[in-house]
Amino acid sequence: MNHKLEQRFIDKAVQIRKDFLKSVKFAMTRQEIVQVYLNELNQLKDSLDEVKDTEDFINKIKAVEDKIRIVENEMSYHLQKRESLEKEQAKLCELVLERYPGITEDEIKEQIYPHIEKLTI
Repeated sequence: MNHKLEQRFIDKAVQIRKDFLKSVKFAMTRQEIVQVYLNELNQLKDSLDEVKDTEDFINKIKAVEDKIRIVENEMSYHLQKRESLEKEQAKLCELVLERYPGITEDEIKEQIYPHIEKLTI
């Protein structure tokens, strides 16, 4: 059976995909930043033998830890966002199946994929 999806379902699928890719892109940039912070910590570790001012050294470590904590909080938000998008996607699938009884997963993919395949990170 051939069902033509309403544009609103396609638009919603595209929006979910765009939001997901935005979140992935954000995570990738944060991964690079975390690597910079890890390098800072490694440099501090390597200079441990040369420390003259312990308090200053501890403050430097705390400053890097604070930066990492900020990134962790941002990542937590984006993880929750992705989980929310997965739920939206599942709900959209339910709505499509409800609206078009008998539609197959392949039919859904055939109609939505051309609209999302051109989206990139």
